[in-house]
Amino acid sequence: MPDLAMSLALHGVLLFVVACVQGFLIPVAASPRLALTAHSKAVIHAAALALCAVSVLSGAVVLGPTASRIALALLAGGAWLSLIGDVWASHQGRGSHLPLAAQAAGQPCDPAEQDYAVPKPSRRPAAGKPLVSTMLVKASAVLMLAGGLVLLYGAGWSLLLI
Repeated sequence: MPDLAMSLALHGVLLFVVACVQGFLIPVAASPRLALTAHSKAVIHAAALALCAVSVLSGAVVLGPTASRIALALLAGGAWLSLIGDVWASHQGRGSHLPLAAQAAGQPCDPAEQDYAVPKPSRRPAAGKPLVSTMLVKASAVLMLAGGLVLLYGAGWSLLLI
């Protein structure tokens, strides 16, 4: 179990350091607001990885070797994919991204997405293929959710009753 905790913690620290460096690049992004979103999400994901490491290290989550590898791949992979997708979107020039982030950044939404930042009657239908950055961000959310479920599988539920 210490191996999983150590790996999660190291990914968290590395992601935090990369997010700090990426923060200095916000002004040169085609969409600085999306770059700020990438920076903020990476810091939050780094903290989430650290908290997952603490839950494993404390014994609140106990997983076997295979489940540990799966949890690590899903959680760390999801965190890194999110950073890559968000940074990619912020430097694309078009600034296209998922609807709410695009609206906050004053950028157009990915044309393949229904713009749920617009009231339903006014929405235009989604058209075309989704951008790679959009697919990366969506995949990262699914990966991190699945990783969290693996951790919950190994959770000591009796600890909630103490």
